[in-house]
Amino acid sequence: MVKKWLQLIDPRPYLILIFTPHLFRGNVVNIKLMKCGFVEALDIAAVCRATHTQLMIGAMMESRLATSAAAHFVADLGGFRYIDLDTPMLLADDPFMGGYEQRGGVYDVSGVESGLGIERK
Repeated sequence: MVKKWLQLIDPRPYLILIFTPHLFRGNVVNIKLMKCGFVEALDIAAVCRATHTQLMIGAMMESRLATSAAAHFVADLGGFRYIDLDTPMLLADDPFMGGYEQRGGVYDVSGVESGLGIERK
């Protein structure tokens, strides 16, 4: 009964993980920076690490600017099992370029000299 109540209040699984870890039935938490922001994402990652829960980073319909921020976040923090940042490929015209180099499922940020490495087209 408690589990259903918590899910109605906020369906984000990490809240169940934080407040009642024994009720959490998932094995992966998908962080979306545009939904929770960087500070909350750091908290989520810390809880997942403490409870040995796998991490995933995902995106909604974001441009390369936002997915670059997520790629840099993952590269800096580490420990992410799954990365799903392909939304710029779904845009008809992404107004940005740079930020990372994508080769298949590999996102490489090592070529960025400063900031996010994003430029307007």
